[in-house]
Amino acid sequence: MARIIKFCTEMIPPQDANAAPKPGMDSRKRWSNGAELNVTFLSGEPVVQRKVAAIASEWSQFANVTFAFGTDPESDIRIDFNPRMGSWSYVGIDCARIPVGQPTMNLGWLKPNTADKEYRRVVLHEFGHALGLIHEHKQPNAQIPWNERAVIEYYRRTNGWDEAYTRSNVLNREMVDSFTRFDPQSIMLYPVPKELTIGGFEIPWSNTELSELDKQFIQQMYPK
Repeated sequence: MARIIKFCTEMIPPQDANAAPKPGMDSRKRWSNGAELNVTFLSGEPVVQRKVAAIASEWSQFANVTFAFGTDPESDIRIDFNPRMGSWSYVGIDCARIPVGQPTMNLGWLKPNTADKEYRRVVLHEFGHALGLIHEHKQPNAQIPWNERAVIEYYRRTNGWDEAYTRSNVLNREMVDSFTRFDPQSIMLYPVPKELTIGGFEIPWSNTELSELDKQFIQQMYPK
């Protein structure tokens, strides 16, 4: 039986509810190069907020974008910690289309005692989405031999997703205008359990740091 994993969802603004998320980066989702993005926490314990802010800022070592953490309710990125809502983020400038006061990101299972590796995996991944990056397993160069029936049943059982949503968020590869070769070390990659593939193909969920390709790609998207 496939093991249960904690998942991340790429969120789509309500007016685009029928649109499928796309892998790599659609350059139209980028913020302005050199932007300072305001970030506020809508909830969460101070110790958790400090950890999130410190990890998220690592993207700025490579991207010409900075995060300014404050309390402005009209911030570009607004983070909630609703434990019932999992882990997700809107993608790039879609954050700017979400009504003031509503979250653009949720980090639902981060607690003060959560392991540091889990903090790094989740925060770097979700802030990658906030910068405009999409899941690596859906990019055009991904050649994952999915067992589609097993994948659909797995996400129906564990996450309550219907077939259309699973195809949109996991199975369908989409064409975008910017992407790299497939990167099994990318922070933007889902795990690939062998129970969900043909021939025993597997990628464990061990990515907790930005890969070299992650760093190179975000530099290209936001050059200094």
